[in-house]
Amino acid sequence: MHYYLWHEIRDNWVNYPKDLQDELRKAGWEPPRPALDENGEPFVDNGSGEDYLYMHRQTIQYANKILARAGDPNYRRIEGWLEIPSPDDPDFPVPAPWFDPGEFPVVIQFMTRSKTELTFQKYLKPWENMFTDPGFLKDISLGMLGALIHTTVHDTVKRRWSAVPGARRPEPGPEVETIPVEWDDPRYNYLPDFYSMQVNPVYWKFYGWVDDRIESWKVVHCIFGSNFWQGKWMGKIPDAGEGAPAGLYERLEDPAVANTHAAETEHLLLTIGRRLASGNSPA
Repeated sequence: MHYYLWHEIRDNWVNYPKDLQDELRKAGWEPPRPALDENGEPFVDNGSGEDYLYMHRQTIQYANKILARAGDPNYRRIEGWLEIPSPDDPDFPVPAPWFDPGEFPVVIQFMTRSKTELTFQKYLKPWENMFTDPGFLKDISLGMLGALIHTTVHDTVKRRWSAVPGARRPEPGPEVETIPVEWDDPRYNYLPDFYSMQVNPVYWKFYGWVDDRIESWKVVHCIFGSNFWQGKWMGKIPDAGEGAPAGLYERLEDPAVANTHAAETEHLLLTIGRRLASGNSPA
């Protein structure tokens, strides 16, 4: 739920009406660096891309802690793709496109195109070459790297490897008070949905690849260690008692903190949905 709200707010902040921004600000959810402008184009030079990379690095590091506790010798840690899988990769076949009558036509068109070999050869492979090129990485900031990955490879990968979800998850809003618990079933792992994408194996392979790009960038900039982050916004860190761990995920290990935080984030999602459904948003 937190991850879902984090993406929703940072991607749409500039198009929210002022009163909604004020309410989110009071709740501790104002993004210091919005990700997209009013036309949906990325802010490549405001540092929001660094927030994007930092959030997912923290997610991977916490997942690795869980895997270490599990002790499965066959799955010790998150390992990303060494290369984005080619169209004939047997381990990561591309699901067939489908038609969803409830989806915007432009989204259907983008999803269909993203699954083609032409998209791999014309876009994904050149992007991968660019984001692994030391000369290119040397000339850009970490924030720009994150912003460009987010609006190129990320958007294409999540549509390319998406499969028919079976049904459409209801969005919180005027007619939906809460997300029904059946959508928490891990079989619902629709990749384009920020609510469910983390239970899709492709999510972890892709973000492992993204995380490796941070290391590639560090090498060409002669940066060592982990004390280099400037953008570290992960949304509101849940309130907790004295002595509680500082990390987002570590705090959510406390069931009481997790339950309270889930209720707060769902309330904000409901507030956003209802406010935008009123038709007063400039978006």
